Amino acid sequence: LMAIEEFNEFLEKYPASILRAEVYYNLGLAYRDGKKIDEGVEIFRKLVEQSESETLKNQARIQLGTLYQLKGDNKAALEEYQIVVIKGEGEIVAEANYWIGDMYFREGEYKLAIDEFFKIVYLLYQYKNWVIPAQLRIAEAYDRMGNFKDSKKMYEKIISEAPDDETREFARKKLEEVEKKIR
Repeated sequence: LMAIEEFNEFLEKYPASILRAEVYYNLGLAYRDGKKIDEGVEIFRKLVEQSESETLKNQARIQLGTLYQLKGDNKAALEEYQIVVIKGEGEIVAEANYWIGDMYFREGEYKLAIDEFFKIVYLLYQYKNWVIPAQLRIAEAYDRMGNFKDSKKMYEKIISEAPDDETREFARKKLEEVEKKIR
């Protein structure tokens, strides 16, 4: 709440500041974190409409997607994420694909989720921050669908490719659980 006051105060004092758009973005995040979802939506909507920067617009759309999901409006969230996939460049496209897949996963639409996550694994593989999380979700989706063989393969792939011990250990534990289901 303190941050919200400070951001609003800055915007009042310096309406023409070159930092205005970034402060606005951070104000939106502060509303999101403070569970003031409608206020956050309003701020990110304005950023999408008014910002000169496509990068900032796409970051705002990702946040809008998150806020719409929190409101239970997955259709609106999906629209925001899809715009980023179409208009975005670079890592933010992988992020948008991840959130689309995550949304389908949470809805129990595992096949659709797997399709989205595979876009990251095979088409956006250079964005390593999103590949392993996508692979973990693919493995979990296969498991929930009862496709233990493909789940097992994905966990084995993660164990061989993950850059950190924590992820490899997590995947090993999940692999053991899946192997018990196969027996």
